[in-house]
Amino acid sequence: MQTLPTPNPSTLTQLLRRRDVWRGRRAQRLGDVRATGFVGLDGHLVGGGWPVGALVEVGAAQLGSGEWLLLSHGLRASMADGGYLLLVNPPALPCGAALAGLGIALERLLVVRAAQRGELLAAVLEGLNAGCVEALMFWEGQRALSYAELRKVQLAASQGRSLCVGLSTGRMRGHSPAALRLELQAQKTGVQVHIRRQRGGEADMRLTLPWPAHWALHTVEPSVLQPLPAAPAPATATILPLEAPG
Repeated sequence: MQTLPTPNPSTLTQLLRRRDVWRGRRAQRLGDVRATGFVGLDGHLVGGGWPVGALVEVGAAQLGSGEWLLLSHGLRASMADGGYLLLVNPPALPCGAALAGLGIALERLLVVRAAQRGELLAAVLEGLNAGCVEALMFWEGQRALSYAELRKVQLAASQGRSLCVGLSTGRMRGHSPAALRLELQAQKTGVQVHIRRQRGGEADMRLTLPWPAHWALHTVEPSVLQPLPAAPAPATATILPLEAPG
């Protein structure tokens, strides 16, 4: 019997990175993704961009580690057809001028404040089921959702076509049902993106996205952030439209 030669690992890796090679459960339709705006990153993501109708998890050691740089193109693309961007429990009062500078349509931006973990989960699920929210970002903060609760978010996201991103600071959780998990680290030259896991694709790899020429690196200490206005009693999840700068 003739012995088959052992395949070269580097050659196999190159073949598997080709977009025209089918890898079973890795395959996705191009309509299921939105480009990140970074060709290098798109080349390593399943389908070539952010998965739509799935939970994406983005973690960073500190606020201001490049989260908005990473997500801004996908958010603009999501809102291009008139949908809303919903921010659930952002860590500080959003800066309208900065978001407008990223091309975010402020008249279609909603901010939700939820006092309890149950309200946070409810706001996320209702946003995903609303039918008009094309992109949703939520910050867990001290109200970290359980694995079972994140499964509910993943299931709700899979029923629609929203770009759903959960953000956290500090050490990322060990396990998550998210379809894509990224960890960010701010560096002088740009933001390092660590692809920790993606469903059906390559993982545990790093690449650096350069800062735009007009950006400066400023990580943020939570103590200097301007908090959202205090919730009225009794505390309920409240939608606060963000006004455009005058």
